[in-house]
Parts: sequence; structure tokens; C-alpha cells
Amino acid sequence: HCDGIEDAAFVAQKEAYEESGLARIKLLNENVLDVDVHEIPKSAKEPAHLHYDVRYLFQAEFGDVVVSDESHALAWIPLRNLEDLTKAPSILRMRDKVCASWEG
Repeated sequence: HCDGIEDAAFVAQKEAYEESGLARIKLLNENVLDVDVHEIPKSAKEPAHLHYDVRYLFQAEFGDVVVSDESHALAWIPLRNLEDLTKAPSILRMRDKVCASWEG
């Protein structure tokens, strides 16, 4: 959540630190890797609304992942094994974009 901060890449990096517990994370490309739009259902706190995930590509440079209140299941896995953990189209789409950029 940008919460008024205009630099979305900065916010993404901040979130990556907070949610992963990694000590150093490097932004690999200032261009947006992916945008995912999905509906957040109505709750007691807010009405139903669209949520925009603006996604960037980072590289972990140092540290071990740490499970937190925001991230309950973190692990290092080879991208080729990603479908063993998720069938989420937006996650697999990002994987495919990253793999295509490495090939090209």
C-alpha cells in the first residue's frame, strides 16, 4: 500500500523487506514487471473494491527469509517448481515474464 507515497518501487522494496525479513534486496529493473487487479470483498472495515498489485523484480542479496505476521509460508524454491506450490495465474504469469527476460 503506497499510502500517499508516489514512488511505487520504493514502497514495493519496503514491503519486500517487511514481509520477507531479508537484510538486503536489490531492485533489478525500475520498470513494472506486472500489474494484477483483483477484487477485495466487502468486510466490516471497508466496502468491496479493486486492489492493484504493482509488481517489481528484486534480487535477494543477503539474509534468510523470516516468517512474519504478514507472510506465513516463505521458502526458497526453483522457479521450475513453482507450480508445486501454487496454481495462481498471476504468480505463474510473473514467473513466465521473468524466465522470458532471462532467455531474451
